[in-house]
Amino acid sequence: MFAVSQTDLKGKRKAFAAIEEHLLPSWPLAKAGIDAQTPLKPGSGVLVVHQNEVFYGLVVVLFERGGGKTPTHNFVDWCIAIDRLSRFVVQVYVPLGSPSVAQFYSPWVITPQYPSSAPPLASYLFLQAENLVLSLDTLCPAPTAQEFVTAGANGLAMFPLNNNFRDIMSYAVMHGFQLRSAVQLTLEASRKRKCLEPEDNDASVGTTIQIGKRSKA
Repeated sequence: MFAVSQTDLKGKRKAFAAIEEHLLPSWPLAKAGIDAQTPLKPGSGVLVVHQNEVFYGLVVVLFERGGGKTPTHNFVDWCIAIDRLSRFVVQVYVPLGSPSVAQFYSPWVITPQYPSSAPPLASYLFLQAENLVLSLDTLCPAPTAQEFVTAGANGLAMFPLNNNFRDIMSYAVMHGFQLRSAVQLTLEASRKRKCLEPEDNDASVGTTIQIGKRSKA
């Protein structure tokens, strides 16, 4: 089995490890909550940071970095270590702390430019591994298909908030500044490393992807 070295963790997730040690000891932030027993996979619930906002999301697609002189991003069914993850696609819900979060948690939506009459669509972000705060599979399993509720003309799927989920989100909001700062520091460290590595031109990272609505199935 692939093992993440402590040296790599301290280098790439040092800011997260500090939060885990001093603020959130029950959150496995240094390893992003990913290991062989709880791999990151499609359907995993995650916390991510995008444009200085903390989001809850559901993983859709995963990519691991390939070896060689030219970096590649290889599609995988699951990932057992944060150091293996390179890119991922996640459906995001409204930002944490949003006043619109009440009994149900709703998708973050975008309005297509054309046609003007098109209904809003769920938002899917294509992100770097550095944007991942934590997989919540061990702390707060993602809702099951039976928990989703379709609402509105656009048919977007929401899910009810249980007490465990509310507690996790409350801690994430409480320590949002530290989590956002950790992601920023990790991204900056990654950019510095890439100055010494082959150029990885991936202009679409961080963009919102219009994929369509999430079904209940």
